[in-house]
Amino acid sequence: MELSHTLGKIWFMGGFLMRQVLVVLFLFVFAGCGSGKGGDEITKEGPQTPSQPTSPSTPTQPPSSTAPGSSEPPTDSTPPSSSPSTPPSSSTPRPVGDTSPPPPKTPSSGKVDGYPFPPSSPLQNGTIEVKQINPRIDAAGNLQYFGELINKSTEPACDVQIYIDSKDPSGGPDSIDFDFVQGSTLLVSSFPEWTCLNPNEVGAFDVASPLHSSPASLSSSIYWNKDNISTPKVTSAEVVVEGLTESTGPAGNRVLVGSIKNKNSHYTLSQVRIAFAAIDAGEKVIDTQLNFINGSDCQQAGNNCLTAGASGSFSVPLAVLPSEAKSYKYKINYNVMEQ
Repeated sequence: MELSHTLGKIWFMGGFLMRQVLVVLFLFVFAGCGSGKGGDEITKEGPQTPSQPTSPSTPTQPPSSTAPGSSEPPTDSTPPSSSPSTPPSSSTPRPVGDTSPPPPKTPSSGKVDGYPFPPSSPLQNGTIEVKQINPRIDAAGNLQYFGELINKSTEPACDVQIYIDSKDPSGGPDSIDFDFVQGSTLLVSSFPEWTCLNPNEVGAFDVASPLHSSPASLSSSIYWNKDNISTPKVTSAEVVVEGLTESTGPAGNRVLVGSIKNKNSHYTLSQVRIAFAAIDAGEKVIDTQLNFINGSDCQQAGNNCLTAGASGSFSVPLAVLPSEAKSYKYKINYNVMEQ
């Protein structure tokens, strides 16, 4: 009986140990298989190391113009000028039938970065000088400087512009403003430029200021370009005014009406305009206005072209009364279209 009981205990303990061994073997095999397969899944589908976000591409910086070994950029000796391919002061054409006074000229901000600029290259046997400056208050209550420049040298100049520095009673700057001259049409590096003065030529200007009264004092500086200037294929002598009459607009203002003829027999002109300067009894400029002609379209907006031998009409309302303007000066500007 005892022997049977002892054998039963041995069998039970042996079975228990066998079961423990089997459990350990099962867990070992399960853990080994699970860790291998699970590792592949984590690598493929689990959370990845976050990549750095793609930063916007840095804009390419223009090549530096700083001289080698220098921390300062070189000084630009050329004052700001109008783009030769875009004539300055080419305001929106007014319809020929519109005889109302033009709106007041928009004043500048009164600040010019970098002013005063380095002097322009000297001209031969003379320079460009101020002939007159005439301060006036416009209809909006803003100060305008009318006047004229004269080229007293023996060579042409383009991009001609005047800067007027208005000073307060203490001598400090109140406002610095500028305008390009109403000039003749020449070429600069083969591009048309409308702000040129030939030798001994006079051109008017109209500088708008944000001030509302005349300054305590003022000074002026003139800048120009003298390089790569040539004559267009159609000279100014071939583009002429045919008849000029005066009329009165609805506000009692003076209106100048006439036509312009292209006397050249080969070339078509585009963007043909006329710019007037009104002169009072004291020979002072009191207004400047311009308008484009009413011609053919020649695929140009505004119908401001003249084919060879053709004429086009214009109407230029002034901002002055007939009693104020005693005479007028004008400049005709245009581009020559390639054949």
